[in-house]
Amino acid sequence: MLTALWIVFVVVAGLDLWAKAAPHPRLERVVKPGAMLVLLLIAALSPAGGSGLRWLLLAALVASLAGDVFLLSDAPNAFVAGLGSFLVSHLLYAVLFVALGLAAPLWAGLAALVLVGVLVAARRIVLGARSAGGGALGGAVTAYMLVIAAMAVLGWGTGAVLVGLGANAFVVSDTILGWDRFVAAKRWGGVAVMATYLGAQALLVLGVLGRLTP
Repeated sequence: MLTALWIVFVVVAGLDLWAKAAPHPRLERVVKPGAMLVLLLIAALSPAGGSGLRWLLLAALVASLAGDVFLLSDAPNAFVAGLGSFLVSHLLYAVLFVALGLAAPLWAGLAALVLVGVLVAARRIVLGARSAGGGALGGAVTAYMLVIAAMAVLGWGTGAVLVGLGANAFVVSDTILGWDRFVAAKRWGGVAVMATYLGAQALLVLGVLGRLTP
């Protein structure tokens, strides 16, 4: 069952990337949340133990799904709502990583050094957000970036390579999204955002479930 669901996820994720590149907005509105729904099913049906930690994983995925839906909308406040949803998702992931146990401080330290460079490079994103939406949006984007950076450091701190890679892929995805929206849009930006985002979520699900004992 789980193998079949992973195959479905790969197919739906591929369709989402094609819909983004085509572009095909109507198809994207179906397959983008569809990919996350498949991951939710995988997390819910996995035989792994740790029911409390599984609920944290499911909650993080649901918050991400809500963010996906908001970002598909053209409503004036949709981006801010999506930002808030993903902020909740990152906070839930951070709590989950702490609950899994921080067994690799060296890895977390190395990840922190890398992320400092990312945050410095992302200064233009914050300035662009402030220019686009004033101090409130600039502050919200800054807070968001700090939270996702902390989430990535904690992900590596678990000592689970897949979790660390997934957390870093999430940082890359959001950095590309921020650059594309607030600095300079790239023709390939949307596809790159989704490829790294879907890869991040899949790696996080695999990594977390792999740490939960049956």
